[in-house]
Amino acid sequence: YGKNALRQAFTGGRVVVGVENLKKNKWNIDYHPEISFGMYNDRFSGKERSFTFNIPAKMKLDEQSTFSLGISGNLTQFQNSSATYGNNLLKINPALDLNFKKTWIHIGISPAFGKNNLTYFLPDLNLKSRVLNNQLLLVLGWKGEIVQNTFEALSTKNPFMDNVYLPRQT
Repeated sequence: YGKNALRQAFTGGRVVVGVENLKKNKWNIDYHPEISFGMYNDRFSGKERSFTFNIPAKMKLDEQSTFSLGISGNLTQFQNSSATYGNNLLKINPALDLNFKKTWIHIGISPAFGKNNLTYFLPDLNLKSRVLNNQLLLVLGWKGEIVQNTFEALSTKNPFMDNVYLPRQT
């Protein structure tokens, strides 16, 4: 094979738009939604298009507790010379934050709805506590995530991969 037959090249771009409240509103809700559109191509007719969104909101319930709810998603379509694949992921992120004098607790669970109608229940737990007369900060956490394994993510890690692949979420 000649160099031109093997040489790979990638092009892509992403546009991100977001808003955020700067002042408190009458419901005491903070929000920061973002959407993005992306495209990613390789030299051998592999094309990936994506639309992502993240819509988080927080509401302070009282001096010690805050409730948050977010919805996020990544709708991705990959096309090569032989097939077209969808690789979509949708997550709902409810959580409760509890603030005490020396301890902060975050309790959440994130149901995620992935490819092939699979549903996952992902943990989102954190604890920060000052111990030993505030000389030591104890930090514990457990956060589950789904890796979407998009063509862009995989070819960024391994630019020698072929674009004929079946995406699998892990």
